[in-house]
Parts: sequence; C-alpha cells; structure tokens
Amino acid sequence: GLTPRPTGDPEADLLVVPVFEEEDLADEPGLDAAAAGEVSRARTRGEFKGKLFDVFTTSVGNGWKTQRAALVGAGPRAEVSTEHLRRIAIIGGLAARQRRLPRIALLHRAAPGVTPEQAAQALAEGICLANYDGASYKTEDRDRVWIERAGLRLLDGAAADVAERVPRPVP
Repeated sequence: GLTPRPTGDPEADLLVVPVFEEEDLADEPGLDAAAAGEVSRARTRGEFKGKLFDVFTTSVGNGWKTQRAALVGAGPRAEVSTEHLRRIAIIGGLAARQRRLPRIALLHRAAPGVTPEQAAQALAEGICLANYDGASYKTEDRDRVWIERAGLRLLDGAAADVAERVPRPVP
C-alpha cells in the first residue's frame, strides 16, 4: 500500500532505501541515528558509496518499527530513471527473500525527471518481479520465502495524489 508515514513508521521486516551518490541523506535525518551511526561509518569507510545497485544492510532501532534496512545505491540523483527504480526494488525484494523477510517497505526519494506516479509504478513492478521464481514450477518441494506484503512511502502529499489516480478494481 501507499503511505506518507515517516521513515521509521512502516511495520515491515526490511526497509529498502535508495541512496544517491555524493549525498548526506539530509532528507532522511533519523536513518543514521536509528542505525547507531552505521550508515555514516559505512559511507566514511567507502564501504557504501551509493554506486548504482550496491547494497548495504544494517540493523535499525531507536523506536523504529522496522528492524533492518537495506540501502541500495541509486547512482547520481540527476541520472535516476524509472528503470533504475524498478531494479532497486528488485534488489531490495531479493535481499528480503534471501534473508527470509516477507514484509518490506520501500522509500521513494525524489529525483528529477521521475514523477511520484512513475516512481510508484516502477517500484511496485520491481517488487512483483522480485517475487518471481521460475523454479517454483519444478516438482521438487523447496522451502521458499515470498514477499507477502510491500508498502511504499511516497513524499508529502504524493501518496494521496497517486492513490487517487490508481485504477480501482471493478466489484
């Protein structure tokens, strides 16, 4: 579902955060504190630079409902496209499945040239693609973890605006 709730509020097993190169995450001020400084330490060490599709996972706390975060590199903010966002959601969804975490929340972070509506569609498509497993058609019974619930946090009033434009199923 779409929500305008604060970053630490979604009830999920994994929070997926796109991170742009050369930024300080000023628009997500509580993230580093919730991760006990791990995000800024990883950035300082060069462990995570925000390069396109790099992943850094950390525990979060400090009153947040989500206990883990996956930061996914989004590259330079000016170059972000809907295809980048789709792949970021796929990477986040696969990270959740690998860690056996069925509930995820994705953050939308503004980028020039991508409207909130386009971002919501690309991120939703990415989660659907991450949940695909061609091996599920094999007769072998494997223990798989699926993404059971995904939430998308859009900025400010964008959640209501996008939800208004989404077609409703006919009863």
